[in-house]
This record gives sequence, structure tokens and C-alpha cells, in this order.
Amino acid sequence: KKKTDEPDEEETDRQRQEESTTRIPIHLEERVNAEKLLIKAIQSTAFEKEIVTLVKYGIFSPNSYTELKQKMNKLTSLSPFIDNKGLLRAGGRLAKSQIIPYDSKHPVILPNSENEAVAALIRHIHTKNLHCSAVETFYLTRQKYYVLDGKKSVSKIVKRCVACQKTAKRPQNQKMGELPIDRMDSIQPFATAGVDVFGDFPLTHAGRGHRKRWVLL
Repeated sequence: KKKTDEPDEEETDRQRQEESTTRIPIHLEERVNAEKLLIKAIQSTAFEKEIVTLVKYGIFSPNSYTELKQKMNKLTSLSPFIDNKGLLRAGGRLAKSQIIPYDSKHPVILPNSENEAVAALIRHIHTKNLHCSAVETFYLTRQKYYVLDGKKSVSKIVKRCVACQKTAKRPQNQKMGELPIDRMDSIQPFATAGVDVFGDFPLTHAGRGHRKRWVLL
């Protein structure tokens, strides 16, 4: 047999499979930058008019004197502003706190769970924390993100969790079958009767002697 330098087909397939399953390490900085780009894309789609208005009035900090003038806007009550990284955040009265983290004081504003990316984020937080309850999932989400209609959005996602349904959902009630014909007929009392007997049982009588007894049903 002639020896050839060309690898056989099985070895080539194995090498291709190893190359396709090779994991590329992702650094923390790359993850943070990817998260910022994704949040900006979501916000630019859901809050385009609000971002333009904030940039127009120069609202770039939670302590800005100028407020969003559109009283009918859904973000007015949140006192929104744009941070130095270009993210839309919620304001509030906790700006001077030195204990609470910045992300908790001014969480990133996101649309409700109708947005698939937001729904995936809620599912990730719910699954990462061992399929916790809707209340706990909402609390963990609020530490960094302010999702519009937060409680409703989180409850909607948690209710659709298949793993939670298998462990916590109540079993369905069994449908009762039809009654037999013997229980539906109207007959006179004691029209059908029967007697059953069992025994005998030896019983002691007056401290001495035994007597037989039977029981009739």
C-alpha cells in the first residue's frame, strides 16, 4: 500500500468539529461594551423621541434644572436623563447617596417585555437565580434596569417558565365519569337486601367458661 500525506476523511471531520466547538474567551470589558451597544439599540428604537428631546434641552445629569416638558409622556414621572455613556437612565431623589450603587440609584430605562431582548433579559435573571419567584425576579431586575410595566412584564415571563410550571403548577382536576345505572334507578327501601355473617368468636363468660358468638351484617 502506498503511504500518502493526505489526512483521511474521519480525521478531517474530527478536526472540523473541534474547530467549530472551540470556545473563544470573552473578556469582561467586551461584555460590558456589548451590553451598552445592545441597550443603546433598544432605547433608540423604543424611546427615540424622548432621547431627542433630552439632548435638545441638555439633560445629561439627574440634577438638571430643565425637566421633560411633555406632561403626557410615559417617562416624565421618571425624571429621565442621559448619562456620560449615552444611556437613558431614571432620575430620582437618591443621587446624593454614597451607599447605594449608581446602577440602583439611576437604573437604565427599558421598554416592557413586548421587546424580545427585554424578555430574554428577564428570563436570564430568573434562570440565573434558580427560578426565583416573580417578586424576587422583579427586585433583582430593578437593581440595574427600570423596565416599564415592570411587575406585569416580569410576571408574564415567569408564568411562561416551563421549569416553574412543572414544579409549582397545580394539578388539573380529574373529570368525574358518569354514574352507573344502579345508582340512578328509583326503588323502594330494602327492596334488595343481603346478610353477611362471620365468626365464631370465643368469649369468656363471667370469668369462667367460653361461649361462641357470631356477627351478622
